[in-house]
Amino acid sequence: MNKVSILLSLLFILGSSHAVNINPNGYGEAIILPYYTVNNNLNTLVTINNSTDQVKALKLNIREGKKGLSVLSFNLYLAPNDMWTAGLVSVTSSLQGHQDEESAAIIFADASCTPLLDSGQQFLASEIDPEDFDTDMLRARDGYIEIFEMGALDPTFGLGLDASFVAGQTNNCAAIQVAHESGIWDESSGGDLTEQLLPAVGGLSATASLIDVAEGVMFSIDSVAFENFYPTGSIYHSSPNDSQVPSLAQADNTSVLVSEGILIQTEWEQGYQAISALLTKNQVTSYYAVEPN
Repeated sequence: MNKVSILLSLLFILGSSHAVNINPNGYGEAIILPYYTVNNNLNTLVTINNSTDQVKALKLNIREGKKGLSVLSFNLYLAPNDMWTAGLVSVTSSLQGHQDEESAAIIFADASCTPLLDSGQQFLASEIDPEDFDTDMLRARDGYIEIFEMGALDPTFGLGLDASFVAGQTNNCAAIQVAHESGIWDESSGGDLTEQLLPAVGGLSATASLIDVAEGVMFSIDSVAFENFYPTGSIYHSSPNDSQVPSLAQADNTSVLVSEGILIQTEWEQGYQAISALLTKNQVTSYYAVEPN
């Protein structure tokens, strides 16, 4: 078989077998942006794209780089074929017990629905405070970002329609927030977070860029997108401040990858182990300059 035939055969196997894999084109149900920073006068620009005709209910977890603790977790309801952008910027913390510490915040001017989150929100210390040492918000200034599809909504009905832009009209983000605070998604009053949700099916992509505006410098950060991330039919819709669900633990426990033309499929006890298998490297190559100038 020639190389094209081999590639087509492998793609057919990947498409017909439900197992989590890294999508080489950057589309999937879960995405890791492996680095953000606001140090050294850099800002981080984050862009998330929904390439489907459904509304996507997304969870974003911003995790500091020292231990992977969540410093900001929120929901994003992204309309069909829509894009959401935000910036991570340097701030001085005003949080109780962390006043005047160097920290970070998220800013955005996008109209997509982010219930209970406003532009300018500082990173939070709820998972950092219980640490035995190093509880300074300085540690939140670099890390990584997880993006999970929790499920999908029909853009022609109910809350899916509220999250959409119809005939040039604005969306109704207030209805999405009410659903979480006192409506059908408020579990404290008997609500069901799966109400109106359809299973996650992918079609998301994301990018991150490190930008120094004053110096005219931009570095692109490659994303890692996981396709067939969940077992079939999965819905993991959670409240906006829940940083635990979904997570890498909800991944399908079967992983598949192609290495040197060989298809490798492995079974694991836990979903996060399947993700670890996909991310494992046996060699890392780096380049650097040694000239004095």
